[in-house]
Amino acid sequence: MHQGSRKAEFFSTVAARDRRYNQLVREKKEGTLATVLTREQIAEYLLLKGVLGDLTVQDLVAILRDHSTIKVATILRPKVDEALELLKRKLSSKDLAPDTFRQKKQKITQLGEVFGTRPMESLSAPELEEWLDDLVGDVDLTFNNWRKILRCFWDETGVAPNPFAQIKSRNGTPAEIEVLTVAQTKTLFDFAAKDPRYRFLAARLALEAFAGLRFSSAFRLEKADLNFVDRGILLPRHKLKTKRRHFIDGLPDNLWDWLATAGDETWAVTPAEYMHSKSALFVDAGVPHPRNCFRHSFASYHVAAFKNPGLTATLLCHKNQQMLWDHYKGRATSSDGADYFKIVPPSKS
Repeated sequence: MHQGSRKAEFFSTVAARDRRYNQLVREKKEGTLATVLTREQIAEYLLLKGVLGDLTVQDLVAILRDHSTIKVATILRPKVDEALELLKRKLSSKDLAPDTFRQKKQKITQLGEVFGTRPMESLSAPELEEWLDDLVGDVDLTFNNWRKILRCFWDETGVAPNPFAQIKSRNGTPAEIEVLTVAQTKTLFDFAAKDPRYRFLAARLALEAFAGLRFSSAFRLEKADLNFVDRGILLPRHKLKTKRRHFIDGLPDNLWDWLATAGDETWAVTPAEYMHSKSALFVDAGVPHPRNCFRHSFASYHVAAFKNPGLTATLLCHKNQQMLWDHYKGRATSSDGADYFKIVPPSKS
């Protein structure tokens, strides 16, 4: 973190301060937050420009990539932009049908929105498969369509290896639900709470593990969506896969213990930072990371602990209880369910 003086703003009211805070969080998520360079960074840039002369920084990167033994990372965003421009040209020349254009544009654009700032070489198959799972759920045909289009996009960039090629297509057979054990969940959260690299992550992870939110809802949630007084969470429609507004309450007490540990960094994290840090945490903590394990664990342990399938279905934003009976009922004991929701920050232990 940069050391030195920090920019400060004065607000006449708490409400004005909170509005400004939420604005900055949104700008960071959307990539529109202006970055102010430090004095040292400006000096380095001017030195580089003086050496380059008429060459641009992009020219230098191209030269290094073509003629140097230094490996230059391939950032995803420029490749996404190139692909979208090519799609537009093909559409204009009628080499691409409008429906095909929309399909490819949608999927490539969404990939860029979440992972655009990342080096393509750093994106792994498990990380991308989890993202696809969250987007399309258990609809195998849709999953395979996304995988096919993004695999072709990646092949056309020339960046190897292609992680989408490492993701297996699905054949319509329902996947076996996998949950974390209570001990594994406790290990993961204890590790996050004690390691400075992951401490900011714990509260957002708690939204998945102890409120049952999908990854896409958990990373979009803002501090203003939490109602600590009534112990409820507002889930605006644009933050939900169901695209319907929900307010959920009756959530487990340990969730609020974890949410109380959240700092500014927790709410300012980008989707890509959240997903990357989450994947790294599982590896460093030595805990397995099955597909959708937090949401599956929450559903299984909540039904076992509270014996109220209607409440569990409501918290999961399910239309009815059928999915609970089909997938989650009987996967955990009452005692395991009780222990799962006793996992709290070290300060509360």
